[in-house]
Amino acid sequence: MSEASERALKREIHGKAHEVLVLPAPGWSDVLVREIESVLKSLCLPAKFQPHLTQQDDACLVQNIDFRNLIELPCRLQTAADIRWILRSRHVGSFGEFNTFLQQMPWELYVPNQARVQCKVESYRSKLFHEGKLAEQIEALLQAKGYACVNENPDIRLHFLQIENRHQLALSVTKDPLYHRHYKTQLRHRAPLQEHLAASALQWFFQLPQQKTWLPDLVYVPFAGSGTLWVETLLYRDHIPLNNWRSELGLEVWPAFPAASWGTLQKRLQALSTINSSSCPSLLLDLDPELVEQLKLQVHRIQSEGQLCFPQLSVTVQAGDFFERPWPESSVQPFIPINPPYGIRLEHAAADGESAKKFYVRLCQHLRSGLARFPGARGFVLVPDGDAYAGARESLGSEYTLGMQSFSQGGQHIRCLAFGRAT
Repeated sequence: MSEASERALKREIHGKAHEVLVLPAPGWSDVLVREIESVLKSLCLPAKFQPHLTQQDDACLVQNIDFRNLIELPCRLQTAADIRWILRSRHVGSFGEFNTFLQQMPWELYVPNQARVQCKVESYRSKLFHEGKLAEQIEALLQAKGYACVNENPDIRLHFLQIENRHQLALSVTKDPLYHRHYKTQLRHRAPLQEHLAASALQWFFQLPQQKTWLPDLVYVPFAGSGTLWVETLLYRDHIPLNNWRSELGLEVWPAFPAASWGTLQKRLQALSTINSSSCPSLLLDLDPELVEQLKLQVHRIQSEGQLCFPQLSVTVQAGDFFERPWPESSVQPFIPINPPYGIRLEHAAADGESAKKFYVRLCQHLRSGLARFPGARGFVLVPDGDAYAGARESLGSEYTLGMQSFSQGGQHIRCLAFGRAT
């Protein structure tokens, strides 16, 4: 990099405050707001500026944030879908002005030489409505500068947003969306729950008013699948940084990347983890014996790999049916997050003449029976449609219902129903 570029880097990136857009998991904006507020109050690195947060319709805007604190966000925001650093926002009213906008960007400050770049282009209520034409201009300029425009496995993800006569260019601060945690690179499940949705449901549950003094003595996951709910519980309860199972988040390719600050940040994030002192035992149950064997390997990987290793974790993985297995007698206050693989389980249920509603009625009747014998138990169950939710709510009864939150995965409206006996 030239001396002029070095000076520009210090002036434009390290020496000024920045703005970032943080995208929530669909339906969980309020949970993300609370998480961002908590992180901004407890930043690991000194803050040159005082950041502040504004909630928008479909994102959270963090303004006046130091660049060193900006790179901390993707390590700590567990409920975010993506974090986008706003590089430029200005008036653009024609394709000619858009070309000038592109030409005036100091690309060398943000994109390394010969980088693989993925571009997303959106235009709303603008004369520049032709997104394909905008994309052609972008691709031509980037290729002329020696960058490769790709759809998969990018080094850099750019977002071009045209609204009326204003254009905004943002850069995602990670190579992958944040719900790609990389702790389950081998194990896959036919009915996956995206990690940031699981994290949002967990944080919502533990932040309910009834939860202020309640702490579980066991994490009991009866439809364990690939282990997402279990791992996300660990991440939240024990403050495990999201970069634990990968040595980087894709930030290191930036020309402006502060390596010394990154090293200090990683050490301080590891020091925040309370997993050695606070983790309670876990019991993971699944009906599929083959999946259980894979899950055992997954648990071993969680215990033995990553920048933080957790060999001291007490985890039992068993094959069995939640409806037939007795509740664990060793626990007084189990936390029971339930995500029935309704896409799979209901296929078998339908073959036996059982509708989704009947399945959830049966599930919640089983929960109610267990809650009568284990009054300290609490948890939540994810319900895929309105009829099933009505049956589940009626089966639980008001005395065992702690709250409900709706969210969306893949366009499907899902209800998160919290259960337990409030004391």
